[in-house]
Amino acid sequence: MTRTEPSATDNTLLELLAVRGVVVTASQLERWRHVGLTPRPRQVHLGRGGSRAEYDQPLDKVADHVAAVAARSRRGRSAALTAVAVTADGYVVDAGLLRRGHQEAVAQAQAIVTTWLEQAQAVAADRPPADELEHAEQLAGAALARGGRTRTFWRRNVAADRQIVDGSSIDAVLESAVTAMVQLIFGGDPSPEAIYEATTAVGVQDLAVALATGGEADALTLEGRTKQVAALMQEQFNGVPVLHRLAEVADAPPEVLRAASTVAVTVWMLLDRSGVLGPVTAVVPPPTGDAPEMHTVAVAFVVHLAGTVGVQVEPVCEFAVAASLLSQEEASRCVAAAAVLSNGDLRARTS
Repeated sequence: MTRTEPSATDNTLLELLAVRGVVVTASQLERWRHVGLTPRPRQVHLGRGGSRAEYDQPLDKVADHVAAVAARSRRGRSAALTAVAVTADGYVVDAGLLRRGHQEAVAQAQAIVTTWLEQAQAVAADRPPADELEHAEQLAGAALARGGRTRTFWRRNVAADRQIVDGSSIDAVLESAVTAMVQLIFGGDPSPEAIYEATTAVGVQDLAVALATGGEADALTLEGRTKQVAALMQEQFNGVPVLHRLAEVADAPPEVLRAASTVAVTVWMLLDRSGVLGPVTAVVPPPTGDAPEMHTVAVAFVVHLAGTVGVQVEPVCEFAVAASLLSQEEASRCVAAAAVLSNGDLRARTS
């Protein structure tokens, strides 16, 4: 790539960044622009052979974008993976670069998931499972054995709900709950009771009940709430994109990838602020710019749901704003992104 002298506009941009304590060189700025990580200015002709570089947005906004690229760039991370990270921060990058980034992230995510499955399945190597339920129980047992603080968090949530324990041992209910989680993730068919136990263990029971019953939970028996929550969770998790579905995410249109990114980050932010994730955040990288491969997994999940059962975020966002878990601006941004995902036949566009 041929180096050019920075324009007066770029010098001003670099000075703005320096005032913020962000050190970016002219060559870095030129390289990031060349590969599609940062905005390109247009040349405005002034007459008599003169011209001026101008961006399509205020220079302080461009500085925000460049600062995000500087923060997400690191030794050993490709420009394509940096594009995924910057998109998770809410910035627009070149569509082709973003697609390549998701492809790289998919390969990394597949390696992570494959390793986890191999480790979990090794627990049962001497006694192969007889059926899908036994397999789920073995994976759940492996997860609980390695759970640490996360297991303590789940167990405390189960113990606090006297209705679902009701004479059973807390550990037995916890095993049933985690088995249901595994079944949901891998396309199994857990009982409504086990699904309800799973939402309790993870800490989303109140939210799940509110969404499943439209706020009319008080008029229902425990059995009625259980059935409605189970139906909601089975609908949302039906056909979760595991390894063979992940690779499809890079084929989605760029506007879909950006919208799914916004939804994924907002939902994680909501769960984190609500305390639902608890110590899970200590062992699972968040789907943000810090972990591009996890962000791609989350985006793939959102794109898959949008193309199958749809992404219904409006009631979740209303609930979150009322509970002061999201600002109105954050909720509106997420709802607008979901509208992009529901615009047109996404199932056909991503197939």
